[in-house]
Amino acid sequence: MKVPYSWLREFVDVDLPAEALADRLTMAGLEVEELVRVGDELRDMKVGQIKTSKKHPNADKLTLCEVFDGERTLQVVCGATNHKAGDKVALAYPGQRFVSLKTGEATVLEKATIRGVESEGMMCSEVEVGLGEEAAGIMILPETAKVGAHFVEAMGIADVVFDIAVMPNRPDVASVIGVAREVAALFDLPLREPDCSVKETGKKPTEQWAKVEILAPELCSCYVARIIDGVEIGPSPLWVRQRLTKVGVRPISNVVDVTNLVMMELGQPLHAFDYARVKDGHIIVRRARAGEKMKTLDGQERTLDEMMLVIADPSGAIALAGVMGGENTEVGPVTKTILIESARFDPACIRRTSRRLGLPSESSYRFERGVDPELQARAAARAAQLMAELGGGRVMPGAVDVVAKRIEPQRVTVRTSRVNAVLGTELSQGEVETMLGRMRIPVVESRDDATVVENPSYRVELEREIDYIEEVARLYGYENIPTPVTVTKIVPHEENVGERLEVISKNVLTGFGFFEIINCNLISDKTASAVGDLFFDPPVKPVRVLKAKSADLINLRPTLFAGMIETLGRNHRQRRLDVKFFEIGRIHLRDRDGKPVERAALSLGLSGKRDEANWDLRPVEVDFFDLKGAIEEYLETLGVDAVSFVSAANRLFAPGQCASVNAGETALGLCGQVSAEAAVAFELEAPVYVAELDLEALAPLARFARDYELLPVYPGTRRDIALVVSEATPFEAVRKVIESVTVPILRGVRLFDLYRGEQVGPGRKSLAFSLEYRSNTGTLTDEEVEKAHAAIKAALVRALGCEVRED
Repeated sequence: MKVPYSWLREFVDVDLPAEALADRLTMAGLEVEELVRVGDELRDMKVGQIKTSKKHPNADKLTLCEVFDGERTLQVVCGATNHKAGDKVALAYPGQRFVSLKTGEATVLEKATIRGVESEGMMCSEVEVGLGEEAAGIMILPETAKVGAHFVEAMGIADVVFDIAVMPNRPDVASVIGVAREVAALFDLPLREPDCSVKETGKKPTEQWAKVEILAPELCSCYVARIIDGVEIGPSPLWVRQRLTKVGVRPISNVVDVTNLVMMELGQPLHAFDYARVKDGHIIVRRARAGEKMKTLDGQERTLDEMMLVIADPSGAIALAGVMGGENTEVGPVTKTILIESARFDPACIRRTSRRLGLPSESSYRFERGVDPELQARAAARAAQLMAELGGGRVMPGAVDVVAKRIEPQRVTVRTSRVNAVLGTELSQGEVETMLGRMRIPVVESRDDATVVENPSYRVELEREIDYIEEVARLYGYENIPTPVTVTKIVPHEENVGERLEVISKNVLTGFGFFEIINCNLISDKTASAVGDLFFDPPVKPVRVLKAKSADLINLRPTLFAGMIETLGRNHRQRRLDVKFFEIGRIHLRDRDGKPVERAALSLGLSGKRDEANWDLRPVEVDFFDLKGAIEEYLETLGVDAVSFVSAANRLFAPGQCASVNAGETALGLCGQVSAEAAVAFELEAPVYVAELDLEALAPLARFARDYELLPVYPGTRRDIALVVSEATPFEAVRKVIESVTVPILRGVRLFDLYRGEQVGPGRKSLAFSLEYRSNTGTLTDEEVEKAHAAIKAALVRALGCEVRED
């Protein structure tokens, strides 16, 4: 809700800086989202007076004027002809920025030479100063405007607009008077209500002009109609257009502008019908018929349904109740008689209609929140009087006021003891009643500790005692409510290593390109048998759930392999073969006594292509070493030392494709390729590689605080060595022998070639290693490197009985 400060001050004499008032309103629950200073961009403009006006020497349709701005006389070329010497005008200077009300586009006035004559400024129309979208000529200011004064101040354009967020439970502040009522209560100031009296100068009573029928009383509780005859449709005066523009409403014509002005002022939406286009002057408030069509004021044809409420005449719908009028009864230039509608509609119906048709409006905005049930007649009278004043019409005597359902005020007892208990205050009953009175909440009866109040018609949301306690809190000031001081002992948090390991593991593995999956902790007998009988030797009996909610999910999983392989199989069946998954979860085993034991575990699974297909890259299928490499990188990132992979056998894995993962003497888990038997059971369509690590065994070995080394200062050197060993000798055995030799300058060992063939003979293989040597104290000599390299070769021959082929 946009509220101009100047308009607010018409109803309450508040004299605070705008910022201070905005802060107080916000603290009272009316959040001021923005303060908009209107007219700031036009502050350099002045009131000028035309001294001379003559025809342009080089153009028939232009005039050349001399304009005095209070200090000097400027030469201005003008395209309008609606001025004469002596007129006062809005004078802009080069550099002035204008924003179009219609398009929002900004332009800057520049000093120009027009048809050979220099123009030093511009006399503005209402379009340039944002008071209209069209203009027949320049603005001619009132004779009372002082020459040389700032235009925005002389014309009352300079203002501050409060943009207030209206909560759904505060429909009363969706109006200027509603906000003024709040300000008056907050600062204990008198409130001046808008004058809603009306002079009825017509002869024929309204009831002889119009008839109103409410056929849907559950959706329309009240409908008031008034008639104004003999109006002349035209533009509104400047003060009306200024006021509407400040609150974000586009001026249209004097009659339509009045309905919008009263709506923004009082909070009651109104609608003006061209009476001549309402058949027989007969207003029918009814539900729309299924499939009924009508064209709204925006030119769009709408298809209605029975949940919507329409205003109709005997020939059909003429308006969407509370949302938008119909094109068939639109007020236009030839309109002479106006029928004013002021009604109260069901909020839920209006909200549903607006949402379903995608047709929000200022009117629906207020009806959706609920309007004052006693405001309809006053608002209609206020609008009728303004239309008569601005349009020259006559207000017909009386009004057609049909009440289908009367809203009775509710009475609530407010206990002072309860107020203090909720707020933590020590207010007296008199103080509570005084604050309620400032909020214009009538006190009906006052007893010991109990005040009986009646909710005002404009505050229909006040229903319970706690609602009134909130009103007391708002007026008393939330910032003044005492806050008890609580002393809390701060206990240092003891780091949970397991939780930290899980967080770091997720970050590391997602960085490796794995996606996290989360499987149910429960598995079926079929899954337990398919995985458990293969993985565990001897088979284990899974932990059963006593009161399972599903017959298929009755066992706590003894391993994450069950869910991982099942998930991979499900992806394969949907033709997603290229996947990399990980899962961190709990598994449930049995100890030696058969009691359930819960442990944290990590599972990895991958299948398909190693990389995405690319024009310059041949697709390569993942294999055991991709899984092994991921585990190595993961454990290295965690700072786990002495990691080794030892060949193992397990029925869940393919022969020769399974390894146990160890860290020194600690067994961490198993990894390998899923066996053909398991692949058939889980409908795997491509080779699958999985691993499972025991996080509780891993946690004590992880080093979260990493040690960093300086970059090498001295150069290193490499030596290659090729060994011919038995086919049964694993790489791990060779690596252990190399690392067992005390060679301080050895920095790294890398296997770079594996060869099997005639040159080494059957049952044998050749392993080629690259060894890196470097010293931290100086550049190595050939003698130092050769001595170290020879020691390693000798150790390999002694330990493995291998043949060293060549360097």
